[in-house]
Amino acid sequence: FLKFRERDNLETVFKSWKTSTTCDIEQERDQRLRHFYGERFDSRKNIIDWDYHTRVKEVASIIHEKQYREWRLSGVAYEFGEAKYLAPNRSCASFTEGLARSGKDIGMKKEYKGYWLDILIGPYISFGVDCNRSLDELTDHLFHVVNKGTGSAQHRHHCVEISMYNLISFMWKMQMAKNYKMKVKSDIFSGLGEIENGQIRDNASLKLESKNNTMHQQEISDERLTRNTSEAESNMSEKIIREGLKIIPLCGDMRKQLLKKQFKNMFDVVCISNQSSEITNDNSLNSILRAEGCLMMETGKFVFPLQSLLQQDLLVDKLVAMGNNLELNLIPSQKYLNTADLR
Repeated sequence: FLKFRERDNLETVFKSWKTSTTCDIEQERDQRLRHFYGERFDSRKNIIDWDYHTRVKEVASIIHEKQYREWRLSGVAYEFGEAKYLAPNRSCASFTEGLARSGKDIGMKKEYKGYWLDILIGPYISFGVDCNRSLDELTDHLFHVVNKGTGSAQHRHHCVEISMYNLISFMWKMQMAKNYKMKVKSDIFSGLGEIENGQIRDNASLKLESKNNTMHQQEISDERLTRNTSEAESNMSEKIIREGLKIIPLCGDMRKQLLKKQFKNMFDVVCISNQSSEITNDNSLNSILRAEGCLMMETGKFVFPLQSLLQQDLLVDKLVAMGNNLELNLIPSQKYLNTADLR
């Protein structure tokens, strides 16, 4: 599926992740922020507070103000206990094309390595703002709001805990082939195992665990995950191999990928981000969908730089029009009964 040039590019990226490669991700991110804010760099905290209260809190109030501010300032999104995060995440350093402003290559296009990831929205949207509540009735407690309707309203839990619950649920489903369920409300780790030291754990021990701090819960969850993994790893790995699971990386121009014969009528679901929504103008997108296939497109609901409702509505209308051009029917979920709710 990959051309030799694409494979070489991937190899270059993977080699850049080696610990022997110099990577000052903190400095690269600081340069990116200074270029983005410009003269407003010294007042960036005020800008972050404005962005949070005018957009983030409206659509994702479970993201705490302190967490969002810390990520915007330092790039650290998920903190546990009193751990110190000193090792750079080398996968955050990537390459982008730019024009050389000085040197012998001035005016020429070159690949520049730096921090070119998101610096406005945050990583919490993927797993930290919601979960599948239909699979576990106790998940509603994760979104409980204390003093709701007052000026001091606050979520009992936050987006990091929701992210942890979602990741545990996904890994549990892959390893154990069943849905993950909590045993105690508000304790995201309570469903990780029922056997300890050869004995069935009772409700008293579960309630005691729910009062422990986050770091203690993390240590206990690691022990349970180790036991559960050792019991189910071999069976599940054999099942995955037997079912023929394949991971196929796709690179390059997506429009060229749509024209490949091996992808014709291959996919049941196609997910497209708002940054790649222009490919929906290509009629060949229909060719890779199976009968009754579903096309999922990201709206601007969590694109915080879209400040006005008009901008969000225009994006939704554009996405709906693209779907109509592909002769697809809009299927709103129970949460979004009309297009106005999609923003």
